[in-house]
Amino acid sequence: MTKVELTDKNIHNSLMRFSLPLLFISALDFFVVFIDLIWLMTLTEYEGLAAVLKVSISTVVLVESLFAGILGAIYIFANQYYGKGDMDKVRHLLSIGFGYCIALGVVVAFLGSYMGDYLIGLFRISELQADMTSRYLSIFWYGYIVVLLHIYTGLIIKMSGDTKLMVQLKVLAFAINLLITPLFIYVAITLQYDPIKAAALSTVVSRFISFAISLYKIHSSKLFSFPLGLSIVPKRKLVAWKKILQVGISESFNSLSLSLSFFLFFIVVSFYQSHILETVVIAQYITGFFQTLLLGAMGALIPFVSQNAGQRSHVNVRLGVAWMVKRAFIVGIVCMIPIVLLAGHLAGLLTNNQEIISHVQLYVAVTAIPWVCLLASFAYIFAVIGLADSRGILWMTLWSMYLSTLIPLLLVQYLVGDDTLHVALAMAGSYVATFIGCWLYYYLSFERKSSLWSSPQQQQLTVQEQNI
Repeated sequence: MTKVELTDKNIHNSLMRFSLPLLFISALDFFVVFIDLIWLMTLTEYEGLAAVLKVSISTVVLVESLFAGILGAIYIFANQYYGKGDMDKVRHLLSIGFGYCIALGVVVAFLGSYMGDYLIGLFRISELQADMTSRYLSIFWYGYIVVLLHIYTGLIIKMSGDTKLMVQLKVLAFAINLLITPLFIYVAITLQYDPIKAAALSTVVSRFISFAISLYKIHSSKLFSFPLGLSIVPKRKLVAWKKILQVGISESFNSLSLSLSFFLFFIVVSFYQSHILETVVIAQYITGFFQTLLLGAMGALIPFVSQNAGQRSHVNVRLGVAWMVKRAFIVGIVCMIPIVLLAGHLAGLLTNNQEIISHVQLYVAVTAIPWVCLLASFAYIFAVIGLADSRGILWMTLWSMYLSTLIPLLLVQYLVGDDTLHVALAMAGSYVATFIGCWLYYYLSFERKSSLWSSPQQQQLTVQEQNI
């Protein structure tokens, strides 16, 4: 078993060994979204499938964001108690997590079945695309419990630090989904059943198989010193549920804001000249793959910070966050150099309009380096989440998703101009502002408070700290 001890004093080694597998896992998560799309495009003659799958995912995320924050909070506190070594509380929280997954799945299925068509109507898609989206979700809503349980078992394995098992199960889940999807669609076409529903069903079935295998591996490998259970009733005297609820509400607001701010962003961008929206969308497709991968790797900070917070190790948290920020800058710059150089060629894969391609090249050139600041700011966001700082989560959500993003776009459009250069400068400014605001909160609330948890001996600089 390849297990990484996230509370180990060798912070560099621990974070590197933990984040690199997450980088690979993020790549698979990025591509797994396209499995249904690719096979439907290959085996059927439907048009507009890209929009159908995009709207389907966005609709589910919008519904689940209302409640998923509580599950995130349970996971964060389970990590803190895991780092502290309090396995009774870890076992209780993980058991409650399974119960909440089932409850959340039922709620999402109920709301989705009654509100799904209304939510789909909020998107500007054709009537035919809306009908296909409704058919896809008619299966997915009721299978969401399985999807959620699959995600939750993945989080549990991540908490244990077993990177080998994480990668093995993720590759297996990807392979199962890749193989059974064309089978389901082909059989559906042969039996004159709806292939759109068959694709959704294949996703649910593949997640169920992966979930069952994950549970078996967790049990057979004795990943924890206790068996996993299922519980619905919280033990109030065992865990501080009021604090968990506060963090859960903040996390739900964060999740909901991710969808809402995305919607508002494109509304504001539509105020610019007509070509700007297409330019920004293509530029985001170009950088999206790298951003997904890097944020997946940086997500290692959440269990790392949580477990070290459980041990009240201020030094470890501070050094780990600083290490991740520096690596985010280095890796981000390395990624952006080829993106700037190849922006025109990459844009050419998505459009034949030479004028749009030239606008994309200009936009990417202006925003490339500031985008690295945005990437690095997520280290502070993940750190605050790992610390279970509900006030910090609310502040960083408001700042990064609303204030520092929308205000520069509005000010530049009304006071300066509305062409490609202007929107690029506005976005560059918003990226830098996001980083400054997130760093400032983290610095004032945690980093400078070296005596928050640590003893005088722990506050002394170590050789590792000097070399970070």
